[in-house]
Amino acid sequence: MKTYRPNASAAALENGDDVSFEEFASYVADTQMRPNEHWRAAAELCRPCAVPYDVIGKYETLQPDADFVLSHVSRSLRFPALPKPSNTNANVRQNMDALPPLLLERLKQIYEADFRLFDYQPDLL
Repeated sequence: MKTYRPNASAAALENGDDVSFEEFASYVADTQMRPNEHWRAAAELCRPCAVPYDVIGKYETLQPDADFVLSHVSRSLRFPALPKPSNTNANVRQNMDALPPLLLERLKQIYEADFRLFDYQPDLL
């Protein structure tokens, strides 16, 4: 937070609970090793070109992907219904639209392989 918010309050520095999306995105873009596996490119983690996966599922299609896999285990198994529809795409669009163009371009470069390999739409970034 010190790097991305020059006038951060002592409380903000101590608690770190009010990091903005732009501050976080800047940190991810500036950090060679992504902060943890949640923010690393999936292509780096899963190595889909090196491992012959039978199925690659995505969070965005969790229900049908999980049902597909479970149907190969048992006809009676079903993935539990999600409690509510996700609003992630709307939040992503709103947050991405607020980022400076240069930062957005850096994020596109970091996650370029994921867009190509996993059929993500680059217009989300």
